[in-house]
Amino acid sequence: MRILVFLMVVVCFAFADERYVPGQGLKLDDVPVYLGGYLSAVGEAQGKKKQIVIDELALMLYGDFMRSGFMSEFEIKDFYTKSFNEKYENEHVNTKIHIERLYYSYDIDDESEIVIGKFLTQAGFWNVLPINVLRDTTSDPNFIESIFPEMSTGLEYKHYFDTTTLYCTLQHNHGIDDQYNNFSLKHHYAVALAWNAEDSVVKASIGEFAQRNDGDSVYSTLGYMKESSLWKFMIEAGVRKTDSFHKLMYDVYMQNLWHLHVCHDLILRVERFRDRTQSRSDAVFGYTYRPVPYMAFKGELDVSDHGYGKVLCSFSIMF
Repeated sequence: MRILVFLMVVVCFAFADERYVPGQGLKLDDVPVYLGGYLSAVGEAQGKKKQIVIDELALMLYGDFMRSGFMSEFEIKDFYTKSFNEKYENEHVNTKIHIERLYYSYDIDDESEIVIGKFLTQAGFWNVLPINVLRDTTSDPNFIESIFPEMSTGLEYKHYFDTTTLYCTLQHNHGIDDQYNNFSLKHHYAVALAWNAEDSVVKASIGEFAQRNDGDSVYSTLGYMKESSLWKFMIEAGVRKTDSFHKLMYDVYMQNLWHLHVCHDLILRVERFRDRTQSRSDAVFGYTYRPVPYMAFKGELDVSDHGYGKVLCSFSIMF
């Protein structure tokens, strides 16, 4: 609760400070270090079940210097949940703080960079946008949950060519706050390539990881994104094979976003996946309103070929 009060105080007083830039945070003194954060509230209705969740409440402290920088991100997941139906109501408050990101980066030269700490895995496009307000929809594709580790703790090397970027990830240890990840890792090795054209990007990755409570896995992803002033198209696919599961797990989704008007977007996403528990097809119909770049109101309908359907609406902001 104390961190929530602190965040509210920061937001209230920062707007009166010329060092504050909405969506980027409060600049501390005369050094390029910023204090910011984000919040996301989600309403969900599925049949008779309904709930309201403050699902992201985070504080960020980051800096960007001449040849180096750092990022620290501390998050409370599902800070407040209220569930209710015709018969009962239930409230729950979670105050456990997790370390989502904590890393230091250094520019070796103009073409290469090294990152040390806990960082986002460079696999696909969706996974490197970890904050609700930055994403097109409230819900995430199954792609980022079941194919590869969302975060890695170790070393990442980046090399920038004219139109291509190479990413190499090396983790040979337990992660920082490793329970706050989709896989609890013993190691993770990966390579990714991104090819950039004028208005499109192709991104591919391959990796291998071992879990503390499961067998070894290998995975591969491939994605394509193209954007114009009127629309944005994205398709991503991934496969994963693990020693402890005899079937190949996979996910492929295709999404198109139409810019209907300034600040108004319409989204359609279709997805097919198989993980350990099920094989399913989903479709998402969404609408997003962004009055400013760092604030979003979203609504969507998620439907499935299994008869599964739910309505989501959310408000998210970076401050």
